[in-house]
Amino acid sequence: MKALHEITMATATVALAGLMGHVMQNASHFGLASRQGAAFDAAGLTNVTAVANIADAPAGVEVTGVRMGAVAELPALPRRAVAADAAIGALPQAEAPSGGFARCGAPALKLAPAAGASVLLSISAPCAADAAAAIRHEGLVIPVQLDAAGDWSGLVPALAPVAGYALELPDGQTLAAAVAVPELDTVNRVVVSWTGAPAFLLNAFERGASWGGAGHVRAEAPGVPAAPGSGWLLSYGLAEDGPHLQVYTAPAGLTGLALDLEAPVSDVTCGTDLRAGMRRMIAGRSEAPAEIAVAMPGCDDLMGDVVMPLPDLPVSVATN
Repeated sequence: MKALHEITMATATVALAGLMGHVMQNASHFGLASRQGAAFDAAGLTNVTAVANIADAPAGVEVTGVRMGAVAELPALPRRAVAADAAIGALPQAEAPSGGFARCGAPALKLAPAAGASVLLSISAPCAADAAAAIRHEGLVIPVQLDAAGDWSGLVPALAPVAGYALELPDGQTLAAAVAVPELDTVNRVVVSWTGAPAFLLNAFERGASWGGAGHVRAEAPGVPAAPGSGWLLSYGLAEDGPHLQVYTAPAGLTGLALDLEAPVSDVTCGTDLRAGMRRMIAGRSEAPAEIAVAMPGCDDLMGDVVMPLPDLPVSVATN
């Protein structure tokens, strides 16, 4: 309590000294000075107590002459318990912004050997629903259309004993896979491919078949891989200006086989030079690619077709 008392006294003394200075500086306002520079006479003042100058007091000297009133003690306040905060559940977490495909499953490419020395290729790409995709294999570009779930499954040709395929999705992703095709040496295969309008039709006449008769394999009657002793045809193509191809596969021992390439004359093909690429695989061995060029007639007559015979399959191989 003594320390508080001393501090309070010093504060009061300083306040009084400041007050006296204020009174002296403003004496003219209170009629205490009659003229500038006159000596100040405090004898006429009443209720003024002389106070020692604190600045002149030596250290440790107690200043007196100031009477302090009693300091009232504050009443003790009752203790009150602070209520605990109500429990707050976990704050909801903001979802990270998706990049458009964040909620889609990852794409997948699956391969399995299939009948006729072909490959069953399955695509699952949920982020590419209803989109067009491309499958690349040994220089071929096979266009496929994904369904509403982003899936596609179908047969694709194999041109190598270990067949590798690359799937190109519209968002730029590429998936690759490979599968062994052990029965590739049991078949002969012819591939005709081109870019642009569907201008070519591949025809196979098995066992001396006539046009439209039994054994005439074409896009309208493609056959099936499981049919013993017979060939079958796969056709691919989506956009008018995109890649197209037709693939004919036959048992290596099939005889009496003739192939030709048909180009219908239309307002799109007339007066043009049509070009296509041809690949042949004989009993599992791939031959060098060849180019086919067809000069189409003028547009005066849009009836008919241009038919070009294709080389026969080697008899020495086909009859083995």
